[in-house]
Amino acid sequence: MQPRIRLPRKEYHYLIRISRSATRPHREVVRAKIIVLAHRGWDDHAIAAKLGIDPRTAGTWVDRFVHDGFEGLCDRPRPGHAPVYSLEDRALATALACELPSREGADLSRFSFTELAREVTKELRPAPSRSTLHRWLQKAHLRPWRSQYWKKPRDPEFGPKAARVLDLYHRVWEGQPLGAGDVVLSRDEKTCIQALGRQQPTQPPAPNRPIRVEFEYSQNGTVIYLAALDMATGRVFGDFPVANNKVTFMAFLERRMAQEPCRSARRVFLILDNGSAHDPRTFPAQVRTRWTKVHVAYNPKHGSWLNAIEQHFSVVERKALTPNDLATVDAVQARIRGFEQRRNCYARAPRWNWTKQEMREWLSELGQEQGLNLGSTLIPA
Repeated sequence: MQPRIRLPRKEYHYLIRISRSATRPHREVVRAKIIVLAHRGWDDHAIAAKLGIDPRTAGTWVDRFVHDGFEGLCDRPRPGHAPVYSLEDRALATALACELPSREGADLSRFSFTELAREVTKELRPAPSRSTLHRWLQKAHLRPWRSQYWKKPRDPEFGPKAARVLDLYHRVWEGQPLGAGDVVLSRDEKTCIQALGRQQPTQPPAPNRPIRVEFEYSQNGTVIYLAALDMATGRVFGDFPVANNKVTFMAFLERRMAQEPCRSARRVFLILDNGSAHDPRTFPAQVRTRWTKVHVAYNPKHGSWLNAIEQHFSVVERKALTPNDLATVDAVQARIRGFEQRRNCYARAPRWNWTKQEMREWLSELGQEQGLNLGSTLIPA
């Protein structure tokens, strides 16, 4: 018996892939199997027995494929009942979800799903069910009960300043690649690290039970952690000054410049924020007077997230200081120092993937949305 369908090789293998898929909808897989078996010469009854379906079902999909090709394997529009809610009703519910509750006269900081449903009920009759409202929100990718803090950059030189830092992460300075004798340090400080003495000792984890930490504690002082990250090796060099000012910062820098790799480096590049301990108006001239090989690159204002050392501080907070059961300042310093040495044993050079081109596109989009001039056009290629 001649097969009712003759498939080109490419289409045949495409249907084979669909018929073997474990992620496509079941109906698509079954229909693909029907067409593949029909191509091999099987009749409707044989296909039905093989796949456990009705012979009329097999015949229907073979006929549709013969007349309409791959489009025939798609479901045809079904009449169903008339829609209860119009597109305008759905747009109204979506618009409410996109508004702050206070602007709608509700004394709420944000809409929960229940509160949003109540507001929609006031506007639509009949009121949509919770499942219907949930589908609308899900289709519009809306979750108005969530919130996120952010900071709008306002530095008009944001682009050029950030580009200078990104260049250093990719070992470029003023358009020229850095040499083997050049060192790049990302430096910052983590302040107000508390020493917390718990009323009861922390209990270790057990089966079906996490670490248990006593809620009550006594505050026994704070620690300042000043650190520098070597971008070439990933090693961190930290210190614990008694205060965060120009004197302690210069003392820290003196110690770093007297040690390797800075001591024998041809040039040392410091990536800094705009803190008062190294004010961008005075510090560059001061440090160049002391060390001519030191160059300073400042993060733009409200751009501390561009400082790679912040990633190290995040790891310290999560892995060494949480939960915090360190009763004295000395204990806090010992824990951080030990973690620093532990991490330096397997350190590797950090990779910074965000490029200047991506930053240029982001600044352009942000400038259009907020009407800001962030210097995106001044970023060198």
